[in-house]
Amino acid sequence: MSTFYMIVAFLPEEAMPLMIALAGIAIMLGFRRVGGTLIVLVVTDALLLPFIGPLIDGVPRWVLLVIAVFVIVVVLRGLSRAFSRPGAKT
Repeated sequence: MSTFYMIVAFLPEEAMPLMIALAGIAIMLGFRRVGGTLIVLVVTDALLLPFIGPLIDGVPRWVLLVIAVFVIVVVLRGLSRAFSRPGAKT
């Protein structure tokens, strides 16, 4: 999972119109891949949100805890890679 997807995953629902506007601007400026990715993320989020809520409600707490620990480890690993590169400025 790329950093871009992880950042977008934590945006609230109110940010979706802004993401659509940013996608349009990106496409107009020639960044078609970024604009297309934003549109796909907005549509996917809008379509999957009603299904993910009840699914998470049905999952036992220990499974959610394991998933949360996994996500935290992945985020910390990504941050450590980003700041420990040989060319990183300190």
